[in-house]
Amino acid sequence: MGSLPAFAQPSIDFYAPSFSVLTNFSTGATSDGKTIVGYSRTLGGEYGYRWDKATGKQWLDGTSTGRYFITGEVSDDLKVVGYRQSTEGPFQALQWTPSGGITTVVGSEPNSQALAITRDGRYIVGWQQDAAGNRRGRMWNSAGVVLGDSAWLGDSSQVVDLSDDAAVTVGFAAIEGRQEAFRRLESGEIERLGFLDPTKPTRSSRAVAVSNDGQVIVGTNRADMRSAGFLWRESGGMIPLPNDSRGYPMQPYGVSGDGSVIVGFTATPEGLNALGVLMTPDGTVWDVKTYLLSLGLPVEQYNFRSVRTVSADGLTIAGVADLVGGASDYGFVATLPAPMSCSPLVFAILANRRRR
Repeated sequence: MGSLPAFAQPSIDFYAPSFSVLTNFSTGATSDGKTIVGYSRTLGGEYGYRWDKATGKQWLDGTSTGRYFITGEVSDDLKVVGYRQSTEGPFQALQWTPSGGITTVVGSEPNSQALAITRDGRYIVGWQQDAAGNRRGRMWNSAGVVLGDSAWLGDSSQVVDLSDDAAVTVGFAAIEGRQEAFRRLESGEIERLGFLDPTKPTRSSRAVAVSNDGQVIVGTNRADMRSAGFLWRESGGMIPLPNDSRGYPMQPYGVSGDGSVIVGFTATPEGLNALGVLMTPDGTVWDVKTYLLSLGLPVEQYNFRSVRTVSADGLTIAGVADLVGGASDYGFVATLPAPMSCSPLVFAILANRRRR
């Protein structure tokens, strides 16, 4: 057995809302977690930003009054993808680079969104609306060439994430009258991921994120007006994510590169009392506030509403927090203290929970 990586020193940083900034949503992180990207919802619209410990929050276009930019993921060379959504026109897939600022994704057309990018910045995925008004999953390479057949999933589909080598893409599509999560392989084969309970008459599933090797997928399943998270593994299919300490199901936003750390939130069936949570490699779903307090971090005055992104190494998480009895919608970035790795035992534990 190889040696474990050195432990990191736990830390947390907050960036506060202001009069014009209503909330901050983190959407992506570099592999090492040193840079977080996201967008702020303001009185004037949504604007993209990046955050790092040295310089804090920086608007991607230099000002919060510039172009609308709802961010998606970020590559390790700081290429950020996203889209514009405003009253000034249709959706438009956008990208930001340190040297070029915000530009249209080459090869995309109006009514499109860019949602994820490979760590090396070579491939972007999202969707493009066709002439009939249907959303179709798309993948663009760095030259702007649309890859694959845009009709490979029928009339409506979105690609939301992809593996490091772009050989696996995941998303959801309208299949046989229901929205269903899928995984598409480089060969063109499409794997339907199914549902947590196929017997439910009203059901749907959506993939949210995929591991670096394309073998672990997390997403949400909806049935009888209630949502729950799922974990799909190439070797074991779809299983439900564990509940939090209150007994409420976890709903994921992201997964680490090796598939061992999952982040998201839980809420009551009525959608109240949302808690930011993370699932550690042993299969435990932690209330993030309890977890951070156990590390000795001074977070007593905050409530954590959701964890929206995790770095590929599993050591940095980011999301939204409220100041108890005060201002809301702080952005936060936390560095976790332990190396996050996973073994097949974790998935065996989860599978056993399903069979009980």
